[in-house]
Amino acid sequence: KKAGKVRSIGVSNFNVEEIKSLAGGRPDAVMPAVNQVEAHVFWNQASLLDSMKALTVAVVAYSPLGNPALYGENSGMNSAVVSDIAAETGLTPAQVMINFLVAQGWIVVPKSVTPSRIDQNINFELKLTSEHIAKIARDAPQNRLANPKNRPGGLPVFVDEPFEPRGVEPRGAEL
Repeated sequence: KKAGKVRSIGVSNFNVEEIKSLAGGRPDAVMPAVNQVEAHVFWNQASLLDSMKALTVAVVAYSPLGNPALYGENSGMNSAVVSDIAAETGLTPAQVMINFLVAQGWIVVPKSVTPSRIDQNINFELKLTSEHIAKIARDAPQNRLANPKNRPGGLPVFVDEPFEPRGVEPRGAEL
């Protein structure tokens, strides 16, 4: 950055200790501008979000809709906590899930290939109240969906949290 070759850097799947280690105790260290991690209603990563805010590292949520193409009904799109709030607010389940993350300060980039869904995921009014946010945070069971085994020895990337894919194998893929 000091040489003018990059404007900013970003990382993915870093925990707080890994982010802090980049500074190496140097007060002038260049920190990442962004950390991209799995986050959705059912893996809200509140503690990580708070820590990243304190370090002034923006966070981008990948799989913000729980990856319905891969996990189908187990993605959370059909969960009672999401559908009840969707019915109450007139939002789609995807909009509830996006609104939940945006309200907390996440950068959210949902994936879709369907033009109408892309439009729905962008063009809507954020309607969730603080009560809705609190209800989701309280009632949505927390569980990571993605935990690739691509560390040395075939170990999962995330060893800091239990990984239980809700008893369902993803469609067309192996964890």
